Amino acid sequence: MIKERTRYIVIRFISSSLMNERDAWKAVSSEIRKLYGVYGAARVGLYLSYYDFDLQTGIFRSSHNCIPHVRVGLCYIHNYNNRYLYAFSDYVSGTLKKCKEYLKNPKSQIIYSNLRELLLTQEEPLKHNDDSY
Repeated sequence: MIKERTRYIVIRFISSSLMNERDAWKAVSSEIRKLYGVYGAARVGLYLSYYDFDLQTGIFRSSHNCIPHVRVGLCYIHNYNNRYLYAFSDYVSGTLKKCKEYLKNPKSQIIYSNLRELLLTQEEPLKHNDDSY
C-alpha cells in the first residue's frame, strides 16, 4: 500500500465573535461531510493539527489530492451557531513547520487584519442569493 502524502492548509476564520478550536473543527468538517458525504469526507482525511485562538486561524492536515475539495467546502461556510462566519484558505504547505512560520509573518497578519476589518465593519454581512443556483 502506498503511503498517502499530506498537505497542511492554513484556514482563517472571520466572525463577529471569537471561535474556539472545537467550533472551527465542527464548522469545516460538517460542511465537508454535507458536501461530499461520509465516504468523500473520509477520502479528504481532514484533521485539525494546530489552532491559534488569538489569530483565529487553524492549520488543517489533508490528503494532497483533496486540497481543492477542502477549498470548495470553505466556500459554502456562511454561518455557524447562528453567527456569520467567513472561512478562507490562506496558504498550503507540505510541512506543519512552514505553516506555523507563515502565521508569524507580519505581512500575512496585516492582510488578514485589513480583510477582517473590512468584513466586520459592514452594516449587514454578505448574503448569498440561493435562488441563483
